[in-house]
Amino acid sequence: MKKNIKIILVLVSILVIAIALTPLISKKVIASGPDIYGSSLGKILKQNKIVATVNGYPIYLSDIAIPYFSAADSYLAAKEKLENILNDPNISETVKKNAERDLSNPPDPIKILNARINAILLYQDLKKKGLAPSESKVNDDLIKLENSWELNLKNYPNSKWSRFFISLKKSMGVKNNTDILKYYKRLITTDNAYKIYREKLLTTVPKFTKEQIQKEMKDKNIPEQVAITNLENDFINRLLEKRAAELKKQSDVKILDINSVKDLKRYFGISR
Repeated sequence: MKKNIKIILVLVSILVIAIALTPLISKKVIASGPDIYGSSLGKILKQNKIVATVNGYPIYLSDIAIPYFSAADSYLAAKEKLENILNDPNISETVKKNAERDLSNPPDPIKILNARINAILLYQDLKKKGLAPSESKVNDDLIKLENSWELNLKNYPNSKWSRFFISLKKSMGVKNNTDILKYYKRLITTDNAYKIYREKLLTTVPKFTKEQIQKEMKDKNIPEQVAITNLENDFINRLLEKRAAELKKQSDVKILDINSVKDLKRYFGISR
């Protein structure tokens, strides 16, 4: 569970800044290719459907769809390579073990919803303490995000990402970026709060033993510094998970439409 929360929260942080796109090919896939991918996501954004609330704070289906679509796309793009690793007799068992782990852990929109709930709980907690991210910081991040969009459209007009973005805007019936940025503003706001929480907890991270570091290196076939970073992240995420669980007990969390969240899987044919 803690591993899933770590992956999802970090994933959301990355996906808010930029969405990497590749063609989508899978069994039972409703949409394939960046053009239809953008069109499908645009339709979801236009619905403006609320699927859950946290103390009255709405969670829209788009809040789940944006990170899920990107995570599912990345997973399918890597799937063939991972399967090739498993079938290659020249690849070490350690690498195969890591590939098998990644292959058996596809993105799940329900996990993204749970991570979204936790992020909002932490954001609300910071807001009560007067420590929530400022509006100016959020707006600065939105400007950076929009600039990255414009740069990609200008320099790579025929790229898969540009095809996706053009299709997204066409599907939504908008010509400027403002109407799309508002969906990212919610994610960026809570993401910045999550970062603030992490920074506050960095001072509590203990010094890990040599045995702990070596075990992490061996289990995941990674260098020492990456292993230390992983252990630090695991420690902080356990604290964040614990704090979110405490806040949840004191909060009014309502799931209004779980089926629409589950239904996001149909766009990619991911059954697990």
